[in-house]
Amino acid sequence: MSPRVSYTTREKLDSPEVTRTERGTRVRRHFFLDGTNNPEDVLATAGLDSSPIPAHGAAHPTLPGLYLTDVRVKPRRGLEQCDLTLVYEEATLGLTPGGELWQWDLGARQQKITSVPNGSYCLHYGEDTGLTIGLDGDRVEGVSVYRPKPRLKVTKVWPTVTGEYRAVLESLSGCVNDAPWFDWLGGEVLFLGSGISRRNDGAIQIDYSFEVARWQAPVSVLVEDVGYVSVQPPPWDYLWYSFKDAPGPTGDTIQRVISGVHLAQVYEYGYFPALELIGPYG
Repeated sequence: MSPRVSYTTREKLDSPEVTRTERGTRVRRHFFLDGTNNPEDVLATAGLDSSPIPAHGAAHPTLPGLYLTDVRVKPRRGLEQCDLTLVYEEATLGLTPGGELWQWDLGARQQKITSVPNGSYCLHYGEDTGLTIGLDGDRVEGVSVYRPKPRLKVTKVWPTVTGEYRAVLESLSGCVNDAPWFDWLGGEVLFLGSGISRRNDGAIQIDYSFEVARWQAPVSVLVEDVGYVSVQPPPWDYLWYSFKDAPGPTGDTIQRVISGVHLAQVYEYGYFPALELIGPYG
């Protein structure tokens, strides 16, 4: 059974109430709402067509840059009527016009690497160990280095969340974008998952977490018995080399050479527009 949306509203004489502080502009609109004295009935219609209550984050009907942040419904004793207050606030602290908060963390983080991209990154005095780092017999020790590892967090408030949308969030967790998505090329953004919580005002807050890895320029690698090959691994794929011993230039020495270059896809690709985010500029 669909919620009733046939309530009527009349704006009060003391409405709107406008305040301006260092945190921005706030507008309170006060209404008489006829047809019920049960606030729960009214709140159940929020965001529906013809509802007296717009969706959370809806734009003010006439003033640009103000968005619905709070709804208050109070029954009037003895009457089939409620007092309705809609609070609109200015988008501040990074909140986009679409009601989304986009936050970037552009710090570098440690990553263990076991090889360098090509021969220009290394010098060998004596034994040639190829592109490996810290080769001890057949074991590659590698080294921990700092690499740029941008992180992104998006917070959005929804009036309601369906089971179908929760299934979308679950299915895309651990996936990489399969096509360009806002500022990033296909394959650059890894969706780490989301957190869903209900706010005190009844709306649903979802926190989305992402990590970003940029495409790099192709590198040329000399593969024994094959020659030079151009390799450009997608940002979240795993690149690794296999090695073997081969005769050195003089014929009486042994050198370590690359016998194969390998790419492994470790994440599935997903359709990120299904997240229904408007973006950092919308």
